[in-house]
Formats: sequence, structure tokens, C-alpha cells
Amino acid sequence: RAWVNGNNFTNQQRQACESVGIQVIGVYELLYWDEHDFFRFEHAKGFGLPVWIDCEANASGIPAYVINGIIEGTINQLGAQAAGIYTGRWWWVPYTGDTHQFSYLPLWYADYRNPNFDDFAPFGNWHRPTIWQYSSQCLNPVVCDLNVWDTQASGNGGGNGNIIENMLPVALLGAAGLLYL
Repeated sequence: RAWVNGNNFTNQQRQACESVGIQVIGVYELLYWDEHDFFRFEHAKGFGLPVWIDCEANASGIPAYVINGIIEGTINQLGAQAAGIYTGRWWWVPYTGDTHQFSYLPLWYADYRNPNFDDFAPFGNWHRPTIWQYSSQCLNPVVCDLNVWDTQASGNGGGNGNIIENMLPVALLGAAGLLYL
């Protein structure tokens, strides 16, 4: 994430990555459903990179239409920098009412099991994720959260399941550590 509890770790992470030839391809930021979300996403935009909207924080008691409105407002705030939605079925269906409103954006799917793009159960009108996060395991103090990228997927629909794991030395910036893809 680009900003956590008033601490900005992402400048250090970006410099560290770039100093060893790792290309930083984006930022992710969590929606907390509070009055500080706008500020956090403005900060994330400041990197000039695509921003993934992380939808997994507890939103109990907030009606789906309010949650969907906040997501839409965040996408509008990011404009062309809106990269996609990070979420899992376990969160999306109950909190958004399984809205299809955002399926034009790519899905970064959180589901901690062996990734099989052909076995993906559609939700939110996403028929295939672009990225599948399949583990929260840390390989070392820096590399956490294991992901695979379906190079053929794009938003609603997707490709033929050509998965390239750790295909390039690329990373997404986040306060808790770097997510290598």
C-alpha cells in the first residue's frame, strides 16, 4: 500500500527496487471506508503509476450502494491511473451485492489456493482474473504474497490461461512490503 498510518514507505521501496533493476509497475492502496481514503489515494496517485484499489477491509454495517459509490468515486479520483480491483469472492459478493459495475477493470483475485485460471468461479461479472494472489507466505523479509499473472486476461473475459510466474523482475509498491509479480 502506498500509505499506512501516516507512514510513507513507498519512496524507499521504489528507490531500492530501481537501484537493482526491478521495474516498479504500480501501486496498491486499501480502501478503509473512512474519511482518510481520499487522501491515501491522492498520495498513491502522486507516484504517477497505475493504482490498484484494494477492497478487502471490513465494511460491516455499510450498505452495498454506499460501498459501490465509494469504489466508483475512487475510480473517478484515479482517472486513467485506475489499474484494477484487488479483492476476493469472499469479500466482493457480500459487501458489494456482487455488483457488475466495475467489471470493465481488471481483477486481481485474492484466493489462497492453487491458481487455476480455468477453474475460476465468476463473480462481479469477471470471468477471469488478471492476477491471482495464491499465498500470503513470505519467502524472505521483503518478498511476500505470491501471485501469478494471466498474460492473456484483461478485465471482463480473459485469455487462454497462459500463466507466467515471476515473469519479469517487477513489483507493486506497498507499505507492508513489495509484491513481486
